[in-house]
Amino acid sequence: MIRTTLAMVLVASAFACGGTPPTPSAPSAASAAATTPEPTTAATTPPADPTPAPTATTPAAPPAKPVTPGYTRETHGVTQLAFEVPTDWKRESKGDVMIITTEGAGLELVAATGGIEAKEDEKALLQAVNRTLKNARFTSKLKPVKQNGLTGFVATGKGEKNGKPVEWFTAALGDGHGHAILALGMYKPDVSKDIKLQIAHVLDSIQPAQ
Repeated sequence: MIRTTLAMVLVASAFACGGTPPTPSAPSAASAAATTPEPTTAATTPPADPTPAPTATTPAAPPAKPVTPGYTRETHGVTQLAFEVPTDWKRESKGDVMIITTEGAGLELVAATGGIEAKEDEKALLQAVNRTLKNARFTSKLKPVKQNGLTGFVATGKGEKNGKPVEWFTAALGDGHGHAILALGMYKPDVSKDIKLQIAHVLDSIQPAQ
């Protein structure tokens, strides 16, 4: 899960930065010897009651997980992927981008394009991050992750936002059926550990909307 993967990266960064029908009976010897046997009707087995063919059914979607106390569940309209957001963080949508902010930190969630969630392509993922940040660079390798029926990659890095240095971590996740999201969490270098964990929780909670 993303929480476990990113927790390891953040710790490292902290130090570094049916039946068979009956068979008709054979005629008796006497009947066989008769010169002009009477016409007979072959014994037939009445057709069995038709058994309805099994009908393919779509398995019911698993029930949504309970929302973590202190968080509210939001759904990204374009990707139909949901995630939990701290209740006291500000939330707004700008087109297909959902922006979540608090003092010194924030996240942007947007539909992933180019299949970045399905391939280990550092260049493509860094290009996606640089649409929001400037001079973005990795401080970790891409790491594969699986959670809530989704697969993708996570990574951490540094860059600039509005001319100021920030640290970031990102997750590109998809269900393999055209629903994919790029989540980018950004924070000031001196932000508290609690804020980092809240951002990690948002990413860790991404799942198909119910």
